[in-house]
Parts: sequence; structure tokens; C-alpha cells
Amino acid sequence: GRLAFHRTTSDIFFSSLEPDTKFDLIFLDGLHEFKQTYRDLVNAFKHLSKNGVCLIDDTVPFDAIAALPSHKDSIRESRKSGLGSPRPWMGDVYKVIYMIHTFHPELDYATYVETGQHHQTLVWRKNRASQVNMDIQHSIDSTTTLTYESIFKNGIPEWFNPMSQSDINNIIVKSLIN
Repeated sequence: GRLAFHRTTSDIFFSSLEPDTKFDLIFLDGLHEFKQTYRDLVNAFKHLSKNGVCLIDDTVPFDAIAALPSHKDSIRESRKSGLGSPRPWMGDVYKVIYMIHTFHPELDYATYVETGQHHQTLVWRKNRASQVNMDIQHSIDSTTTLTYESIFKNGIPEWFNPMSQSDINNIIVKSLIN
């Protein structure tokens, strides 16, 4: 395989790809905002091989300050709280997992959770032939109103499908060889 780096926005990168360009693994770790990360996920599945997987970074924020959609707001609130700065900022990427769970029955996923780590969610097609439903704009609009507190009030919800690193590694290997 080849490795190439592209210094551009994800929107420009995905729009520059030929429709038949496919990848086995796509890692999403860009702008930590829900709408952008969700758009990146939708675009990624247009270019993901049938056995491919998508890995989304920072899907479980450390706290409400790390979950603020604006990096500037997160820094400001971090300083006001006395917790120090800079602190990790994850934004509201966690809402993408809500979207997958609620509006994408064609996808399966698992979230790697380990104390003190940046949590990541692995996403793949349940059925290799399934198409990803892209026509759900109304769902995006309703999801923007979710808050960190409403989702994480009792810890990481079970519907995040938390798994160990070894379980997720097994999923990746099985996906790529089947």
C-alpha cells in the first residue's frame, strides 16, 4: 500500500477523490465539531471499501468543558475553572455516535474506552453490501441540541458499545480479512 499526506480540509480532500477511490481504513480526527465530523463520516463511507472501517477520534469527552463545541470556549472555560490550560479539547464529536446509534441501522460500531485515554469509535457496515443512508438532514438538526450532560450524566452509555482495545483489534482484523 501507499501512504500519502494531503494538507487540506477534509471537505476539499473528499471532493477531490474519484468516485471509485476506496480505502480500507479512514481515520477521522479533524475539526472536533459534530456537524463537520458527521459530514466527514458520510464522505468517508462513500470511499470506504466494502470491508473497510472508519475510526473516529475523541468520541467520549473527559468532561463538559472538553465537550464544548468551540475550542475557544473550551479554553476560556478551562481557565475560569482553574483546571489549567491547555486541556484536551474533544468538542461535540460524541453526537456523531448518537447519530450512528439512532439513525444508521446499516452501521455497526464499538467504542474503545480506557481511563485517561482519548476514546475512539470504530465504525463499519453491518452488511458488506449495505449502503449508508445519507438523507437524514432533519436528524442532524435535532441532534445539535443534545448536551454532554444529557448523554453522559450516568457515565458512558451502553449504546456507545464500549469495548477493550483487544476486542476492537479483533474486529479490525476480521473486517479486513473477510
